[in-house]
Amino acid sequence: MSDEQIIIHPQPRKKWPYFAIGAAVLLVVIWVIYWVPQYQVKLLRERIENGQVIETKDRLQLEKDYVDYANKARTTLAQIIGGLFVLGTIGVALWNARIAQTNAETAQKNLKLTEDTAQKNLAHLESSKITERFSKALVLVDAVEPSASINAFHGVDTIGGLACSLMKEVNNSITVQ
Repeated sequence: MSDEQIIIHPQPRKKWPYFAIGAAVLLVVIWVIYWVPQYQVKLLRERIENGQVIETKDRLQLEKDYVDYANKARTTLAQIIGGLFVLGTIGVALWNARIAQTNAETAQKNLKLTEDTAQKNLAHLESSKITERFSKALVLVDAVEPSASINAFHGVDTIGGLACSLMKEVNNSITVQ
């Protein structure tokens, strides 16, 4: 076997922890969108009303302004959080693209290793076939019949030529790679 090993990635992780974390983050975001504007309006209301007597007409307008301020604060906060989620989504997409690229590179390396191993196995198979034919031809040389000996010498010569040409091809293919 070659010096390089086939690379195997570990099994993917379970997805439920990510789902639980996502759900927790979503609950926190909803709570923040509701609670922060309420708290800001409460602080504003305390500053304005601290020690002031406000008429009913002005109080109604002030309550309407508080509600409008809270809604505008929620809208702004929701847009900020939405923008952060968009940036997070882009980051996750880039991270997944990098993982896919790494997986593709690993697959290419594994394919190259498999092809190299197949070429070596094929060369070994051809070599063993030639060795087997050569051995059978030598057995025929020892045969008693002269015609078998002549055919065996011709076979040994042919096989020897094939072996030389095959070895040259194997050496050339190894040198080229």
